[in-house]
Amino acid sequence: MKNLKPICYLLSIHLIYLIAFYNSYPANSVVYYSLSINTIIIVFIKATISTLSTILIISVIIKYRFLLGLYFLFSLALFYIIFQYGLLNTGIVYSIIETNTTEALELLSTLDGRIGLLSLCLSTLNIIFSQRLIRALKHKQVVTLLFAYCFLSIIIFTKYDFNKLVRQDLNLSLYYLYSYVMQEDVIIQNNWGPIISNHNDNRVVVVVIGESERRDRLHMYGYSKKTTPSLTSLTGITLATNAKSPSSFTRESVPKILSYKNDINLNVIDLAKSAGYVVNWYSNQGKVDDSTLVASIGKRADEHVFLSSSWSNAQNDGKLFELAKNAIRVRNKSKSVVIFLHLIGSHPDFCVRAKGGEDLLQNQKYTDKYNQCYDQSILNTSKRLFSLRKYLENMSINYSITYFSDHGLSHSTGKPYLIHGGPDSKDVPFFILSSNKDVKVINEDILLSDFIHTYADLLSITDKRFNQEISLLQ
Repeated sequence: MKNLKPICYLLSIHLIYLIAFYNSYPANSVVYYSLSINTIIIVFIKATISTLSTILIISVIIKYRFLLGLYFLFSLALFYIIFQYGLLNTGIVYSIIETNTTEALELLSTLDGRIGLLSLCLSTLNIIFSQRLIRALKHKQVVTLLFAYCFLSIIIFTKYDFNKLVRQDLNLSLYYLYSYVMQEDVIIQNNWGPIISNHNDNRVVVVVIGESERRDRLHMYGYSKKTTPSLTSLTGITLATNAKSPSSFTRESVPKILSYKNDINLNVIDLAKSAGYVVNWYSNQGKVDDSTLVASIGKRADEHVFLSSSWSNAQNDGKLFELAKNAIRVRNKSKSVVIFLHLIGSHPDFCVRAKGGEDLLQNQKYTDKYNQCYDQSILNTSKRLFSLRKYLENMSINYSITYFSDHGLSHSTGKPYLIHGGPDSKDVPFFILSSNKDVKVINEDILLSDFIHTYADLLSITDKRFNQEISLLQ
């Protein structure tokens, strides 16, 4: 009975963790868990499994202070991630793996103190109660706990996906996702086969991939501050009012947007090349290495330029647009061209991204610098985007400029008030500027994972795999 209290305390800590985990699913999600007796039982069993795994791990490393310290830091970080960003997923793990010193310092400057304090308390108590319990347990009791852990895990495994079980265990979740990320295969082949394109003009197709832009912060979508031109002042635009990104993280969302049914062997670069287009890829996001799917797709272009080795080294996006203008100017006029611009856009730190643009928001009323810098970064992108349009119009050629953000950001009560993750971080801008003068507003739900159907339309490609009914041009 004397061991009952620390067990109950530990169980309570892991229940808090799992409740936060389940609460990260939005109510409209296909995996949303409604409150029911069955859900309560499952959460309790999984919390018990997570508690047992903690006891077993601490029992192994209890004599090694260094390992205990590492475990403490691990649990502290994991608690914070769950409370701040919600569901732990591969996008977060990608971000952790690719973080360097500069990015880590940037992240630390934006941590929420209240969430940090809660995480510190829970991770500390997690260690303290585990140590007290283990010191009071006998060897046979530890073995009994091991059997209990295995037994409960098997029960859950027979009823639910084992991968989901591991992801929800406090101790195994990050290891599982790290293993998943590191075994990622990035060898790309062109599996399109013969492609028929009906284009016979010298057209220029530009695809601009924005970064971390919330749709509701663009003036053309109704935002009060003039971060973009108003929709009523524009001609030659097709605008989707309810577009959604497939993920809240770049490394997950962009490959899904730029491929057919999430198959990177059927990507937009190879599709354009198979249709006879010359393809250029200019990125301000960072080359990183061959294990990055986005960079691997980009490097399949006829010309690819990465302005920095990592997004933390990226400056403003002005040079990307200059590269695009130069490629248009010196292009082979007997061939059509596709140009991809992968922006750093409005990626945190917002005030770093806001530099290099004309400050037209300084007289606007803001309660903090973060939101002002965020809006300024959007204004910078807008100015460069419409400058490119004017450049194309002056050349009197058939053109289109497609713009969308890879994902948005969610509101947060702590600095910088906008963060990755969250149910509303998938609401993004999506519009096409073209040389015609028509204005079209689409109010239906649009999934950016279906972008390739619109893209095929822009390139005048006819293929049975593409559905014109979900193209923005139809």
